[in-house]
Amino acid sequence: MSKYTSITIKREVKEKLEKFKKNKSWDEFLMNLLKEYVRLKKIEAAKKLEKSFTKEELKILEDVIKREKLKWKLKKPEELF
Repeated sequence: MSKYTSITIKREVKEKLEKFKKNKSWDEFLMNLLKEYVRLKKIEAAKKLEKSFTKEELKILEDVIKREKLKWKLKKPEELF
């Protein structure tokens, strides 16, 4: 059984949100909004991190990640930890 709650917001905020919500349920709309926000924050963090490395350092990091991914692919799940 699902449980519901209410959120109190100003009428003007609700009216603005409804323009973007269109025919979606509030659950679907807010979950999509949250997913997009999280995705954009990850992109923002990645760009910020990228700016803190030189091109040479990024290449080394990329190579290390590729090698580690390959190691994980070659191992059985119980061998990973």
